[in-house]
Amino acid sequence: MLFIQLMLTYPKTYHGLAKAVQIVAGLIANICLGWSFYWIGYFVQDIIAVVLILTLFINIFQFLFHFLNLNKAWTTIDWKRPETIYAIVGVVLTFVCMIFESIYAFNLPWSVRWIFTAIFGWILCGAFGVEAFLFLTGRVED
Repeated sequence: MLFIQLMLTYPKTYHGLAKAVQIVAGLIANICLGWSFYWIGYFVQDIIAVVLILTLFINIFQFLFHFLNLNKAWTTIDWKRPETIYAIVGVVLTFVCMIFESIYAFNLPWSVRWIFTAIFGWILCGAFGVEAFLFLTGRVED
């Protein structure tokens, strides 16, 4: 039987704050990136967009997963290991993508929104790093 109970204290934890920062930074980065780069034809921008939108959806899912306290309901799975791996992969992927995004943003004079995408992408990368640090040091409570 699946029992769902809201965990109202989750957004106040370090993990909840890191996840909220990831959601907000990812949302702003996606809005700033927009979808007009398909007309320009940069393959790197396509990859950056895919990484940003996937991490946004996964972060929203994870936030709701913890907020609805489903990690306590489904106790047969150890949720810390996959979330730790996701945080580490998120750091690496956003770091690589934001290096390329920064190169494109600062080399094109008409790309102010790409500069904002790079800024919020770096914030997203830092939030992933904080989350990975919290998991690896054991500071995320069950």
